[in-house]
Amino acid sequence: MQPRSTSNAAHGMHTLRRGAFAALDWFGVLTFAVVTALVWLGYIAMLTGLPGPISRNFGRIAPGFVMHLEPLALVFAVGLAVAWCYVVFYTSFSPMRSVARWASGVVLLWGTFAMLWMPWVNYQKSYHEVAFELQRKMPAAAKCVAERALGVSQAAALDYRGGIRAQAFDPTKPAACPLVLVQGSPQHERDAPNAVPGRRWVKVADVGRPGDRAERYRLYRLDR
Repeated sequence: MQPRSTSNAAHGMHTLRRGAFAALDWFGVLTFAVVTALVWLGYIAMLTGLPGPISRNFGRIAPGFVMHLEPLALVFAVGLAVAWCYVVFYTSFSPMRSVARWASGVVLLWGTFAMLWMPWVNYQKSYHEVAFELQRKMPAAAKCVAERALGVSQAAALDYRGGIRAQAFDPTKPAACPLVLVQGSPQHERDAPNAVPGRRWVKVADVGRPGDRAERYRLYRLDR
């Protein structure tokens, strides 16, 4: 039934009155123009620090992030804007022009966001820095790393980003692997493995993604 509904909706474009058609058409144009302009404004704020309040908001969400100018991404974003302006101002009137404008507006918005904001998003969501910091804190002679409460996607990301392939922690043989990686939260600190007679677990790393208030990754080493 869905293909028929879609087909009927497409044919319905030809039955709209001219006023309703124009209103729908220009509503899409203005909406995509305003939202894309906000994306550009956020990018300029991250790159230059101006306007100050917007720049500080981005910095608060992703502490330590520094935006660098990427010429290729900038050229691609400008190219999207130029192509969209051509579709808006230079396509001849027809009932399907509104469809073309809306479709090009979606491409403009998401393409601009991907080109300009992706470094900022990736800085917060990527596990690259987490894996790098954990790897840096691991002893050079470490033969294995055990894990407790590590999610499947997080384990895959750390393996891909830093080659950290953790095995399941065996509480009956805690000394079998003297390094244990635990996934916890900033508020939950009591996540060290159970004590071993005559030995103790020492926390050697406590890292997380910038601005992430839900996940922390703590690395413990079994000391004599």
